[in-house]
Amino acid sequence: MILGASAIFYACFLPLAGVGFPMVMLVMGQRGQQPPPLLLFGALFLLQVLLFLFDTWLQTGLAIFMLKIARGQTAELSDLFSGGRFWPQAVLARFAFVLAVAVGEMFCLIPGIVAALMFSQYLYLVVDRDQRGLESLRMSSTLTHGNKLNLVLLALIMMAVGFVGEMACCVGVIPAFGFINLMWAVAYVVMTGQPTADEILLEPPPFAAEPGSEFR
Repeated sequence: MILGASAIFYACFLPLAGVGFPMVMLVMGQRGQQPPPLLLFGALFLLQVLLFLFDTWLQTGLAIFMLKIARGQTAELSDLFSGGRFWPQAVLARFAFVLAVAVGEMFCLIPGIVAALMFSQYLYLVVDRDQRGLESLRMSSTLTHGNKLNLVLLALIMMAVGFVGEMACCVGVIPAFGFINLMWAVAYVVMTGQPTADEILLEPPPFAAEPGSEFR
């Protein structure tokens, strides 16, 4: 299921990202003339915006899917396309997240990393708690307070998993992508004190008294 969700995500996004830029260059230069730099910049910028909006929609649906898996709930592949209700606030929150990380990296790499870890849970807060835009970043800062070292270790593990996936002739990229996103979802579930799938599966069944036996 997770592998299928990762494959669908890549199948939806990569063709647009891979074909979009060459198509812009082809259309802009179809008359054999170099397009004006300002016009070319505007076309590429518009393409980036459209890809950002579409990717945010997919990422929102992926967060819904992974949270269900992390909680031991029934997840469907159709959940990948169910992020529309949260899309407006997810776009605002993601834009603020990218801006905060970019500003942090302008001063030094470390502030950018700290900002990325501090606000890393914003999308899960949007889909799980229905938080609005910037409020999701504030709540993420509160949630990750005292957990940044654990998040750093988790990020290092995820980087290693991604590297191994790319080294396997890129065949392992899709399963690595699914595993990474699931681990981030599990981290959110743990930090918010919710039971994870393994805790639910290992939980002993409630005691059922035999018929006719009562405590007196």
